[in-house]
Amino acid sequence: MRIREILRQEKDVPRIDLIAIIAFVLSTSTERIYMDLALDLPQEACEQIRESIAQRKTGKPLAYVTGTREFFSEQFLVDERVLVPRPETELLVEEAIRVMEKRTDLRVLDMGAGSGVIGALLARHGATDVTCIDISHEALLVARENARRLGVQDRITHVCSDLFGGIKKGQRFDVVVANLPYVSSSEWAGLMRDVRFEPYVALVGGDRGTELYERFVPFLASYLGEGGAALCEVGGDAQAERLGEAMRQLGLEVRTEKDLEGRQRVLVGSWKSLS
Repeated sequence: MRIREILRQEKDVPRIDLIAIIAFVLSTSTERIYMDLALDLPQEACEQIRESIAQRKTGKPLAYVTGTREFFSEQFLVDERVLVPRPETELLVEEAIRVMEKRTDLRVLDMGAGSGVIGALLARHGATDVTCIDISHEALLVARENARRLGVQDRITHVCSDLFGGIKKGQRFDVVVANLPYVSSSEWAGLMRDVRFEPYVALVGGDRGTELYERFVPFLASYLGEGGAALCEVGGDAQAERLGEAMRQLGLEVRTEKDLEGRQRVLVGSWKSLS
């Protein structure tokens, strides 16, 4: 069967997803698939493609079907143990890299690391000592593999812990980056079918959505070093206002960054102005 025929027959899956699945099975680029639509595929490849398409039709995220996700121009391992990295999280990484500029010997904490893409990217962009924390041991196995893939495993320590419970008292970090669950319990039922395939514990932050962050923020006074900065991805204006005020009460100067939809998405708190 030719690639063109598969695209013509399959109407229940977006064309962009079909192309990605075919490219994954054939271990080639999507650009190459578009160039070779007349390619006659071997039977084994057709069977693998059909199986992957069937999985996608159930609502299983494309990243779980292919086992990979492009994020910040890098390819990362992703499966059912972790959230699929979101485009809006790239804003969090961009802001963290900006804060890190012109600084050396940086100690970075990636809280709620999940797949580990944030910590690995910050190590790639200059952090010399990164600690990735997640409550899920299974998620940290994925994070370790992604650190290895990026060649930064020697700079990263992975800790299975509920927030700061696994960090020694007195240990300080120059940059703390947090992407904790911030979906409320009531919002969960209304999420897209694809999203509800992802780990509930990595998405839902409690009845308000911010309970984990409300536990997290007070500890910044103890673990954020002099001149340090804390960056948090949040779920919009109301959460940014609530958590931003909590950070200000600690004495942090706070600014926010908006995502492409104009929602306040990243909180940046620091002991001194970074603007």
